[in-house]
Amino acid sequence: MKNLIEALRSGKLAEVRAAIKADSAAARHARVIGKVGRLAFQKAMELLYKNGADLNAVFRGYRHLFPTSATRGTRWPIKWRAR
Repeated sequence: MKNLIEALRSGKLAEVRAAIKADSAAARHARVIGKVGRLAFQKAMELLYKNGADLNAVFRGYRHLFPTSATRGTRWPIKWRAR
């Protein structure tokens, strides 16, 4: 998981892909979802979702992703179904 978080911090999608390939379980960890959300790295978020990440994941009692403009009637930038 540490390698995936470092790849997310780098901002390079190729590094994120390589880190997911090396450790696919890390892509599903709630801590990683929190990190990608804080970095606003949308392409990486889409890649994590395609590899099984739960965008509603809770880490240490905190759900990291919320539609910040939901009160204005806009939609999430990534479309997914609740699992």
